Amino acid sequence: MVAVAQLRCVDAASTGARALARNEPPALVIAAAQTTGPRGARVRLSRAEDTVTVTVDAEITWPGSALSRLPAFAVTGQATAAREDVLPDDAATPP
Repeated sequence: MVAVAQLRCVDAASTGARALARNEPPALVIAAAQTTGPRGARVRLSRAEDTVTVTVDAEITWPGSALSRLPAFAVTGQATAAREDVLPDDAATPP
């Protein structure tokens, strides 16, 4: 259960980073990441000069009354992608 949630966070972060790198609107990026991630996933976006990063966090609780007393597990996934709206320095200069 926790391992699956961890993988879903990683997949959601990757999905979000690809969308953000394409310069999709932040609301659409967050919605895409939340759809891919586990229930209750929190999504954070950040942009650098030539990259974007998406982090997806979630707390996983145990189902059932007997297990509900156990502490929740925090899972996180993070992905970084090159921005597609920024040219590399060497591509801006014609040969």
